[in-house]
Amino acid sequence: MIVVEDGAELVGKTILVEVSRILQVPAGRMVFAKRVAETPKKSD
Repeated sequence: MIVVEDGAELVGKTILVEVSRILQVPAGRMVFAKRVAETPKKSD
């Protein structure tokens, strides 16, 4: 499971995140992350 801080409005979207911690629980891993500012893509 991946949990993004303040990410409720982002459900179903693809975003860039930075992992802040990973917990191992009996059911698997839980990954906690924060959204990172998107950088503009370079055009060639």
